[in-house]
Amino acid sequence: MGSPRVKVKAQVLIINGDKVLVYRVKDKASGQHIYRLVGGRVEFGELSEKAAVREFFEETHLEVRVIAHAGSFESIYIMHGKQKHELVQVYVCEFIDKSHYNKTRIKLFEPGEILNDAEWVDANFLSQKSTPFYPEMLKETLSDNLLDKKKI
Repeated sequence: MGSPRVKVKAQVLIINGDKVLVYRVKDKASGQHIYRLVGGRVEFGELSEKAAVREFFEETHLEVRVIAHAGSFESIYIMHGKQKHELVQVYVCEFIDKSHYNKTRIKLFEPGEILNDAEWVDANFLSQKSTPFYPEMLKETLSDNLLDKKKI
């Protein structure tokens, strides 16, 4: 086992009115639920925009298209008792099939892991300081843009 590394990730931000599509993961060490956008690791030689779309499809079996780059965010946090360090590219996306906006939950598929389904969560809740949401710096973008009704 080598030294810890910074992980490069790409995540998908899907907005539905005043809600954002996220999933919850339970921290085994603290018992606290943490909210995350759907996405995953950027592979070597892969553009992060392509990784976001690929990872979203792999995890949901649903297609999205990128409409904007929401920004680059850095997260350092503790999960399962271990320090994590991520550089995250976040892309605002939309579903190809618009009927998916009507679903209350979206099934997630992650080999070897049991994840809660993705669900629509109020952006006000996610932007609160006390809500564990990563990448944490995205809270400011949600608050400044989505909640103030500006276009991201």
